[in-house]
Amino acid sequence: MKSSDMVIFRENDAEFQLTVRLNGEPYPLTGCMLHLYIKRSVTEHNDDAVIHKYSGAGISIGDATGIVTITIDSIDTVGLEIGKNFVYDIELIDGTKQWTILRGIFRLRQN
Repeated sequence: MKSSDMVIFRENDAEFQLTVRLNGEPYPLTGCMLHLYIKRSVTEHNDDAVIHKYSGAGISIGDATGIVTITIDSIDTVGLEIGKNFVYDIELIDGTKQWTILRGIFRLRQN
């Protein structure tokens, strides 16, 4: 698992792209499901996420290429605190396997 920060301007659209890899090779994502959970703290449950995106609803999967595109819409950040360090994690579900592939800080700036 890796860590990386996401920083965006509040009430702006943003797009993030990453490549899921296993042993250095792109991971085939055909049939997989991905979830992005942005929460106020690491102790919150996924059900309490202030933003939740998943495959087909804010997350596009590049199948065999391992490429994932995450879209944060301007409406997603309305009302969230500027400068607060939210936390996020991205979970991959492949059949019966589930693991966190990326985790980090999500921060909003004033636009």
